[in-house]
Amino acid sequence: MKLINTILMSVMSLLIAVGLSACGDDSDSNSVKSAAEEAGEIKSAAEEAGEIMIYPSITCEALAKDFEANEMRALRDHQNKVYLVSGKVESVGADMLDEPTISLSDGKEFSYNSCMASPAEGEEFYYDLNEGQLVEMQCMVTGEIAGSPMLEGCWIPN
Repeated sequence: MKLINTILMSVMSLLIAVGLSACGDDSDSNSVKSAAEEAGEIKSAAEEAGEIMIYPSITCEALAKDFEANEMRALRDHQNKVYLVSGKVESVGADMLDEPTISLSDGKEFSYNSCMASPAEGEEFYYDLNEGQLVEMQCMVTGEIAGSPMLEGCWIPN
């Protein structure tokens, strides 16, 4: 199972790298970058103001199920929205650029889809995560790759 996850993470990373390089300066790539930056800015603004921001909660399982049922509807309903996402850590690794990635289980024993999370700039909570650990993190859904929801700008609220 770990070998399959490793292979899947490598393939997804390759697809992301190829897709981003092919996009060049396309407005879609800018909107994804803007979405991830926006998630980090939301966190920073909340911390500076001392506010407690409340976002809708969703499980990785529910999010993955939405994408499995109809990717286009799931993109319409979830893309560029911030959620408090909960799930079980499947793995913590690095992509092809050695950037941290956290894979959250969709709850199925044998599945190729999981929520792929990237921490917000400056966040290092991934060092403290362990496989099988239940986590809740605030993330922005930025899209999907091969049916797996992509979460960016993730951080763990106190």
